Amino acid sequence: MKAYVLIKVIIGTSETVVEELRQISGVREAHAITGPFDAIALLQAPNPAEIATLVISRLQKIEGVKETLTCFALSS
Repeated sequence: MKAYVLIKVIIGTSETVVEELRQISGVREAHAITGPFDAIALLQAPNPAEIATLVISRLQKIEGVKETLTCFALSS
């Protein structure tokens, strides 16, 4: 299962947050982006519960992360 996580960060922390995201097992890609969100991460895990755990226990605890929005992929 895949999910995209849109992330809002504290001003000036995008690069640091993206680098930390890339170090997390289960994060397949991470990029700084333009628009209302500052970064995006592609997560992959066997099921939705594991993606939720990854977002709550790892992504949301990165210093500089203010908000996340998780969007589950409907197809591969």
